[in-house]
Amino acid sequence: MKKYVYNTALILITIILIFTINNILKKTLNIESNKADITKLKSENIFLKEQLKEYTKYNDYLEIEHYSNIFSKIIFRNIYDYNNQITITANKNEEIQNNMAAINEYGLIGITKNSNKNQSDIQLLTNKNTEISVKIKDAYGILKSDGTKLYVTNITKKIIVSQGDSIYTSGIGVLPDAILIGSVKEVKINNLEIELILNERTDLHDLKYIAILKKVVV
Repeated sequence: MKKYVYNTALILITIILIFTINNILKKTLNIESNKADITKLKSENIFLKEQLKEYTKYNDYLEIEHYSNIFSKIIFRNIYDYNNQITITANKNEEIQNNMAAINEYGLIGITKNSNKNQSDIQLLTNKNTEISVKIKDAYGILKSDGTKLYVTNITKKIIVSQGDSIYTSGIGVLPDAILIGSVKEVKINNLEIELILNERTDLHDLKYIAILKKVVV
């Protein structure tokens, strides 16, 4: 009889221990699961904050009469061709064509090229093939690039230019008028011709979202 009671007590103690261990394991698993959920939520929160930060910039984008902004995400940028071109999601299905202005919240960043049904390429201002008609004060010139630096040559008449003076698209050619391009950093005299060196557009190094200016038919 004593042996039976002893075995019964042992079984009960064992059951209680197993039950206790199971509860501890469940709580541990719940804690670990909650930790994983919290980590996931933190990551999602950081991502959403970054997205919100980018989207709020859209409020600062230039709005031009008779043009609408088609916002797009950059999906590719070759690190070996970094200053020449980016690829965006906006495409022919959104009526993206060649030679449309691409902008961000700071002004012109480039011109559309090679649009197809899946994506479009943007030739950046820092591309060596850049030649854009620009205006500074009441004179005109041609914006060019050596691959990194932006400068203006072929200025149509003598003007007094100071550091910080703004340079805009002229409206001559395919691009709309009065899109900011940058500001003057330095004035050089090259073979009796004025050459304007622009301040570096550091925003071109970290592009994530841009907008294409699409002409609205009225």
